[in-house]
Amino acid sequence: IMRVVLTLRADFYHRCLEEFPQLTAQLERGTFPLSAPGFEVMHRMLEIPAARAGLEFEPGLVDDILKEVGSGDALPLMAYALDLLYRGRDKHVLKHSAYNGFGGVRGAIGTQAELVYSRLSADAKAAIPRVFRSLTAVGIDQRDVRRYASRSEIETIKGGAELVSALLGANLLVASNASETPLDVTTDTITPRATIAAAHEALFTQWKRLRDQL
Repeated sequence: IMRVVLTLRADFYHRCLEEFPQLTAQLERGTFPLSAPGFEVMHRMLEIPAARAGLEFEPGLVDDILKEVGSGDALPLMAYALDLLYRGRDKHVLKHSAYNGFGGVRGAIGTQAELVYSRLSADAKAAIPRVFRSLTAVGIDQRDVRRYASRSEIETIKGGAELVSALLGANLLVASNASETPLDVTTDTITPRATIAAAHEALFTQWKRLRDQL
């Protein structure tokens, strides 16, 4: 017996009901809505995996992180900040100094993106509007959402290859090979190709330079 579990963002749920009759029938048989985790749950989400990995947070750091996260809308930001916090650890201790150094949950992505930007050549800096025009689409609520684009096409843009490489290195973009190419929600098709996409849609709002250009 093989069981398949599908996950779906709430803002795309209506499309399953309206456009994919076969999927609608499956959704009618059983779904499990997953709400944003509460404060106590997120406390365990941070502390328990850290303890299992032999890590510990400085006193008060977990509370500071969760206060900044708030209702749960900032979970992608928190994930990125935790990665930076781990990289800046002092042996087995996750420290306030590292957390404050990259600007906390809300500042992590923007801070890292600006750091990457400062090291780019003039051509790579100039490529940002054209590259991200291919990596974004306008969602139903007029927000910018990520779009998968062909890596080879992006890298034909002057400075595009350098920009992509730098942002991939900072985990601000993600790459997939041809066998892992996901469904492009803007076309409802799967085209076997190597693609790139924003690692977090928070990049579009938290990196002020990019937000202004978009």
